[in-house]
Amino acid sequence: MAFRINEEKSLLGENHLTNVKFKKQNEGYTSSTQAEQGTVVEFIPMHFKNTPVISFIAYISDIKDNVKQTFTPQQPYGRMDPIQVWKSSDRVISFSFDIASGDEEMALRNMNNLSWLVASSYPTYSEVECATSIAATPLYRVKYANIIANTNNKNGLLCAIPGFNVTHDFKEGAIHIRSGTAKKLVADAGFPTQASEIIVARTINVQCTLNILHEHSLGWDSTTGEWRGNSHGGYPYGFGLVKDAGTPGSKGAEAVGTSSDVGASAAANGSTTAAREQGAAIAKNLAGQL
Repeated sequence: MAFRINEEKSLLGENHLTNVKFKKQNEGYTSSTQAEQGTVVEFIPMHFKNTPVISFIAYISDIKDNVKQTFTPQQPYGRMDPIQVWKSSDRVISFSFDIASGDEEMALRNMNNLSWLVASSYPTYSEVECATSIAATPLYRVKYANIIANTNNKNGLLCAIPGFNVTHDFKEGAIHIRSGTAKKLVADAGFPTQASEIIVARTINVQCTLNILHEHSLGWDSTTGEWRGNSHGGYPYGFGLVKDAGTPGSKGAEAVGTSSDVGASAAANGSTTAAREQGAAIAKNLAGQL
């Protein structure tokens, strides 16, 4: 059987009930075309082998992006106000989305992905019967178009997710998949027989919070005045933040520091933001090998 609603087939890039797709060991964590286009929101767990690609049609209610800068005040003698010394940055994204099911096959498809999502929030263990043998902390790559994305490589944002708040909303009814129908659908899709009677709310709401883990440099280069870490990536939403788009004379990340406010020595060394970033990365790799 195939999904009954053609729009759902187009949005998901799927035609019928199947299991989630799995990433091969050396395949990497590249996002799907549907996640890039924003027709689905995609979760890829990174903490266990043969990781699933979990996705839902992007019926997103809202996205809240909270960027917080933390300062340590230092009060010098004789000054009215303390000096605000920057300490750290935090970025937290919270959003909610609805999972809508209109028929039995879509309901099973959604329930399978939801089960994978909730189960993936648990850690990986190195020993079967030892609760203290944590081998890997749950981490994800989450992708939704350009809003939730790594602007350097267009993949999902690396993050930790404290949990999922799942609401099975029965106000609009539920889909009750009887034993015979359930057995046929799951057998045709290659699933083993599990629950004999399956109830799926027509609308399920999921809320989650993403604690973002930054993978590349952020902030501004004191020599060139350009954004560090791929100035052409358009951090954080994939567009803008490029000086040479409308500023005559600017060369973006390849600009040589010439501004008088960085000092003569910094301007004279001819450093570019891109070269400085590359040098720092090489130095870091060399230090790790020593």
